[in-house]
Amino acid sequence: MNFFKYKRAHIKQILSITILSFLFLSCQNNNKEEIDYSNKSISELNAAIKKDSSKALLYQIRAEHYYRLNQIDSALLDYQKAVKIEENHTDWLLKLSDIYLFKGQSENARQMLDEALKLEPNNTDVILKMGLFYLLIEDHIKSFEYINEALSINPNLELAYLYKSMNYKEVGDTTRAIAELQKAVEKNPEYTEAYIQLGLLFDAKNDTISRIYYQNALKIDSTNAYAHYDLALHYQHQKEFNQAIRQYLYLVEHIDSNFSTAYHNIGYIYLLYSNDFDTAISYFDKAIAIDYNYTEAYTNKGYALELLKQYKNAFVEYQTALKISPKNIAAKKGLERVSQYLHIKSK
Repeated sequence: MNFFKYKRAHIKQILSITILSFLFLSCQNNNKEEIDYSNKSISELNAAIKKDSSKALLYQIRAEHYYRLNQIDSALLDYQKAVKIEENHTDWLLKLSDIYLFKGQSENARQMLDEALKLEPNNTDVILKMGLFYLLIEDHIKSFEYINEALSINPNLELAYLYKSMNYKEVGDTTRAIAELQKAVEKNPEYTEAYIQLGLLFDAKNDTISRIYYQNALKIDSTNAYAHYDLALHYQHQKEFNQAIRQYLYLVEHIDSNFSTAYHNIGYIYLLYSNDFDTAISYFDKAIAIDYNYTEAYTNKGYALELLKQYKNAFVEYQTALKISPKNIAAKKGLERVSQYLHIKSK
């Protein structure tokens, strides 16, 4: 009975990083007065806007403050105001497009990219963003068109090769996906994400060369949480469980203590491969403490309790999993099993 969840969706992770990257850039401007605003707090910016509501830069800086505080709607409103006052800022249009994408408003995002392209038709950042946009909405033909256009302007854009690889992977052409990533690392031998993606592609083929790519990524960036995670998962798939546990523990003890999936996977190993149910439960509890909606952790904890014949406790865990995810088949079956046992016992 396999309740394992590979929670990590690597493509989404890359796209999220790419989409949001511009939001954390400080506005570069040669005017000293404007540069000084970047260090102002939201309350100071509020006061400045109250004095003069015609300064677009004030809204733009406040928008970035709001975004960092995860106040996405406020960030969106301020970027809209900034762009309405000054329409000729390509980077602002890109940022507004990013926020629209983040909120799932794809048509508004495309319109912002169109405006940015009108301003700078040969700007490879804009063209690549358009390629990314069409990748996200799964129009791979258009995505390829924009990515290739960016490469015709600058053939050294490693990010373009990464995007092409993602397109090929999405349409099921693993060979070309790998070839594009190899081009990316030729252009930039320290391109960590390309090595990770190569590892994932070879892992999907059950080729142990994948570990070399993860290790290459870690040589470049020893603190990359996803490289550690993917290497650990690779060891787990290869049934090298001691290596896997060591990697997961290194990840949560030295890199990211909130990486709930690492705790869950350690629990999974103890559950199904070591039959150490108590230890498994302790790791599922650690995962749940970080992510209260981790339905697979509740399900697997329920299964461990079921194997320990603690049926009432198992019932509670399966029930919790189903409240979070009503379509969780494993939890449904588990609940049916323990319910039947409890019913028999009550007779």
